[in-house]
Amino acid sequence: MSSITETMSSPTQTMSSLTQTTSSLTETISSLTQTMSSLTQTMSSLTQTTSFFTETTSFLTETIHTSFLTETTSFLTETTSFLTETTSFLTETMSSLTQTMSSLTQTTSFLTETTSFLTETMSSLTQTISSLTQTMSSLTQTMSSLT
Repeated sequence: MSSITETMSSPTQTMSSLTQTTSSLTETISSLTQTMSSLTQTMSSLTQTTSFFTETTSFLTETIHTSFLTETTSFLTETTSFLTETTSFLTETMSSLTQTMSSLTQTTSFLTETTSFLTETMSSLTQTISSLTQTMSSLTQTMSSLT
């Protein structure tokens, strides 16, 4: 009986660990979702800013040709280029986060299935222990009767 009890204890600890891991992954997915939302808002803001700089640059190029404004136009062009690169970087980052979330979702699903399997296994072990207990009780009665 002691051996059977120890056998039951191991799946219980494993299930507890899997439950904690699943909870941690769920929190991580939630955090990544919030991060992606923030990045989306940042990208939207950068797109609007880039559009503004592009229009301003276009306006300055078409209407004014002084040295100061030429330098300003150059600065705005460089800034627009930087913002475009930043937007591209953020797009790649979001893509990477999406893949990470997909992987975490699959892992969570796997852990859920494993937990379910272990629950069924524990149920089966409980029934087996119950059956063994009844068998031992029956054997004890039989031995007592024989004595």
